[in-house]
Amino acid sequence: MAKKEEVKRVYHFADSWLIELSNRSKTFITRDISEFAGFNVDAAAVTAFDGEINAFEAFETDEEFAGVQSEATEAKDAAMDAVKSDIRSIMTRVESKHKPKTARYRRFGTKGLNEMYNGQVLSCGRRVERVATAVLADYTDVGLTAVIITELGTKCQTLEDKIDEQADAIANRDIATEDRIEMGNALYDKLMNYCSFGQQIWAETDEAKYNDYIIYTSSGSLAQPIEGTVGPSLTVNVWNKKFEATAQLKIKSTGSTGLMACITTDALTACSEGVTINPGEEITVAVTELGDPATNEFLNITNLSASEEGRYEVTEL
Repeated sequence: MAKKEEVKRVYHFADSWLIELSNRSKTFITRDISEFAGFNVDAAAVTAFDGEINAFEAFETDEEFAGVQSEATEAKDAAMDAVKSDIRSIMTRVESKHKPKTARYRRFGTKGLNEMYNGQVLSCGRRVERVATAVLADYTDVGLTAVIITELGTKCQTLEDKIDEQADAIANRDIATEDRIEMGNALYDKLMNYCSFGQQIWAETDEAKYNDYIIYTSSGSLAQPIEGTVGPSLTVNVWNKKFEATAQLKIKSTGSTGLMACITTDALTACSEGVTINPGEEITVAVTELGDPATNEFLNITNLSASEEGRYEVTEL
């Protein structure tokens, strides 16, 4: 069976901007609906386009799935720590009678417990449960009981469940990412087709209306700056593309908060280094000042205010 190809986005700006461009174009198409009839685009088609925009906007974001994954990871880590704690409790009793280098101590298989992770901890916990049950009589005089061993077994089962839940959260996020990319690509393709129709309609008769349907300049840059908002202390992704080392951006804080811009390895990482844009300030910056474009493809903006919404405007020069 052939391996499924990786699903890739055909556009390089944030999903929020695709939604914004689509809504703008929908307004222009509605205005020009009689002219679009020649391309078999009627009111029903515009309604369907609007439905696709709304469905894409309503689709859960990666931030939401990342939050679920983070919660699952925290729960798994807590369960893992609980198993380790019970193992240490039992091994403290064992060590009171048999030193770590003895065969009786080593049979519990706990060497390197501090460095164990996930399945290793689970396997170790079940081994300790099994061995402790078999030799319980040897350690009752130091406080080992069947109840203690049973509690370890219960916590091992909890850890197994939490490991599975974390794996499910990761898989669900991956599936949602593919679904979101495919939905976005379909919306983008329709947007570009409709804009092509609009340009054809007005190319020789109305320059202003023709320009309404321009998405890219002749050089391949977006015809309009990307605009958006970012909540207090939050981070948004603006671009997702491989920038040339010589690329330059114009970034403006159009709100009343300071912003920090950077390029990172993913769309969620907050900017801790990069460039700061003061309220109302507009700067022109080389992408190399935002991070290493050879290893980072996500242009993110972080709001430096903990109380006010920020606004930004980004232009690729």
